[in-house]
Amino acid sequence: MLGLKRAIFSFIKNAELKQKEYPHFPECIRTIIKRKKGSKDLYNVFLSNINSIYKLNTKWNALLQLGENFDWKSVFMSISNCTKDSKLLWFQYRIFYRILATNNYLFKCKITTNNTCNLCKQEVESIEHLFFYCAKSNEIWKQFEQMLLSQCNMNVNLTLTDILLGCTREKYHALNLMILLIKQYIFYKSRKSNVLSIDEIKKCLLAYHQTEKWSHGINMKQNQFTLRWRMFSNLFS
Repeated sequence: MLGLKRAIFSFIKNAELKQKEYPHFPECIRTIIKRKKGSKDLYNVFLSNINSIYKLNTKWNALLQLGENFDWKSVFMSISNCTKDSKLLWFQYRIFYRILATNNYLFKCKITTNNTCNLCKQEVESIEHLFFYCAKSNEIWKQFEQMLLSQCNMNVNLTLTDILLGCTREKYHALNLMILLIKQYIFYKSRKSNVLSIDEIKKCLLAYHQTEKWSHGINMKQNQFTLRWRMFSNLFS
């Protein structure tokens, strides 16, 4: 935000604009340049419009039949707790806000003329189809569930809501991370081919697990890492 402020002030200086001209600036610019340091005014704007964030709920409620009392705060908290990886978070937020570039989304934007699924070549490639209803991705989830059962003695039955929005139970931060990594794999793999492999997913999960182990190690957080992954330790032994 400070970088944005500096850019605006630099423009004002270079354009030789004076203080008296500020009232003619758009409201959004005047809010940003009101103070030379800090972003209190901008944060207040966000807080005053916080309810607009939840406009996406209507669509998800209709698709997943979540009910009026569905805890959206826990959904966002569970994702932010499962990873600090900005690329993964941005990927998940694109799913939340339904702006992930599936073929159906690109078709609606008139970027492509084909809205069918790259994997099965049969149905419209919506977010729900690509990550759950498609026979090929659904088979991957079944294999993942079987892997958890056989290696971790965990009987997990992932629902459409679990896969798209995450599991909100606190102890499942690592599970949410693995679900997110698998979704990312399915999406990017589907852009290049129509073949999904549970063996490739295992390698992906192992590589990320090793990266987290190294990261927690250099930051002296080994106990936090062990606690986070203890339910799934047999997957990586």
